[in-house]
Amino acid sequence: MIISKKMSAAPFFAEENLKHELNVLLKRGVHGLYLFAVDEGLQQRLKECCIH
Repeated sequence: MIISKKMSAAPFFAEENLKHELNVLLKRGVHGLYLFAVDEGLQQRLKECCIH
């Protein structure tokens, strides 16, 4: 199977896009930001990053 440069850059683009979206939401949210994660690994990572 041949993987193109476009396909290998997809995970990087997805992560950068998510960072940008969260940045916008955090700056424009009047009442804060609520996140819900179904994936248990993502739930744990979000808890680790949470600042109280």
